[in-house]
Amino acid sequence: MNARSVRGNFGVVEQDSVLMNASILENIAAGLVNSSERFVHLQETIMSGGLSPLVEELRHCSEPTEVLEIQSYEIREIFDLVRHAAEIADAHVCIECMEDGYATAAGDRGSRLSGGQRQRVALARALVRDPRILLLDEATSSLDSQSESRIQRSIGKLLQSRTVVSIAHRLSTVRNADKIVVLRDGKVVQQGSPSVLASSDGLYSQMLQYQSLSQGTLRSDAIGQGEQPHSRVHATADDSLPPGDITSER
Repeated sequence: MNARSVRGNFGVVEQDSVLMNASILENIAAGLVNSSERFVHLQETIMSGGLSPLVEELRHCSEPTEVLEIQSYEIREIFDLVRHAAEIADAHVCIECMEDGYATAAGDRGSRLSGGQRQRVALARALVRDPRILLLDEATSSLDSQSESRIQRSIGKLLQSRTVVSIAHRLSTVRNADKIVVLRDGKVVQQGSPSVLASSDGLYSQMLQYQSLSQGTLRSDAIGQGEQPHSRVHATADDSLPPGDITSER
């Protein structure tokens, strides 16, 4: 196993994700580059600009299905993978509502999209590679609580034999984590399941109470409830009380 194969099993979504000055389709498809061996046969099409003609055709047609029917097998497979990832990332509906759909230009560094739209596209870009390990650094911070819940439910369905490490200030992001690690000044001060930490007299429960009062979105008795996915999840909370950082691992 070499470094390239290891990296191919990771998907990363940062808080301030940067997009290419290209279409949404090309931005999400870029996640397939240098991914697992399963997608090696698609990388040449993506790297050589093979999606550009499709993007142009999509911008000048009223029925995308007809355009896709005449494309090569590789391009159709890429489009299907991109659309599936967008659906999981709660991005498909908003993309379809845009004038050019998946052919919509994201602009320089994603400047033509809102913060929430950029995060959804970046999440789809990470998910399209079907990673074994998914790293989320405040990946849903620009989304409302309903969108965040939808994405978490979708990701939860994919977590069989996968690991998710999530860093977040918003504790609702890690409420279903298997393990939470609380950091203060770079040092671990607490670790355990959400329910155990919520009932203990420590930094996590203080952060939980603060967010419950200030946001009205969390209740300590809700932490740890719900069906747990069959995979490992960690979470880490960094001390800032209030905001604090949480890293969760599934």
